Amino acid sequence: MKLSIIIPTYNIDKYIDECLESLLPQLNDQVELIIVDDKSKDETVAKIFSYLTKEMSSKYFQYKEGEDFFKFYMHEQNKGVSAVRNVGLKVAKGEYVAFIDGDDYVTPEYIKEILRELESKKDYYKLSWLGIGLMNNTTYLAKHLPHWNCSVWSRIIKREHIKHMFDETLKTCEDEKFLKENITPEMSVGYISTPIYVYRSGREGSLCNPKKE
Repeated sequence: MKLSIIIPTYNIDKYIDECLESLLPQLNDQVELIIVDDKSKDETVAKIFSYLTKEMSSKYFQYKEGEDFFKFYMHEQNKGVSAVRNVGLKVAKGEYVAFIDGDDYVTPEYIKEILRELESKKDYYKLSWLGIGLMNNTTYLAKHLPHWNCSVWSRIIKREHIKHMFDETLKTCEDEKFLKENITPEMSVGYISTPIYVYRSGREGSLCNPKKE
């Protein structure tokens, strides 16, 4: 397994369809998808379950029967995004780990571009991305990421280098701490120059912590 993609979800029934519809057609036998819900109170879980049915599987996936490529977990109580992501990290099998927030989405080239860059075997990678909403369709390139972007979805990390889990006691800056603890100056870095991630800024109740944009 080359890549594990971890998606945390919580009360995003207005957005999860767009996220999954953008990602599922791209999945292949080098990628596993791990979704962890943090006790959503809306229709988020129901919508995710609709993608787990045989009909949706036959529509999107071309895997041999029995392959464990789509994992879905639900918390019995709300624990926060750090706890959710830690569940994903504990079960991930990929050589590399990527994160997607369930209220964002990706471009049709997301997986193809990542797998192509992973051939260079760097320790971690930075993504180019597009900001919408308050960011008004602003493109940010991997080699010139804004200093304030410490979001884990903007990085892909070799799983063997992840020695520290997300700090579940933090309510803010958990992404920043995770990256500082797991990415060191001596690690090699690669860049994905094509904008392949779409970040939805300014959404009320976002999974992400507010940023000064």
